[in-house]
Amino acid sequence: MAPADPLARERSLFHALDQGGDGLVRPRNVLEALEKAGLRRDDVRVRALMARLRREPGPMDFERFCEEVGPNIRLV
Repeated sequence: MAPADPLARERSLFHALDQGGDGLVRPRNVLEALEKAGLRRDDVRVRALMARLRREPGPMDFERFCEEVGPNIRLV
């Protein structure tokens, strides 16, 4: 039996947020997903995550997504 993918949850979320199908996720897509999950922009967790994403503006590939969003995946 093959081992389970340790990044399955991150991979699934990344593909759901990759609206352009180009292998990149934009910070606004992350914010929209958090809002759809019922979190407000002024939630301290959302603000902290978005501040980190703004340090390196622009779209994220899967590796950066895992580094930045992965630790906060329970928010979504």
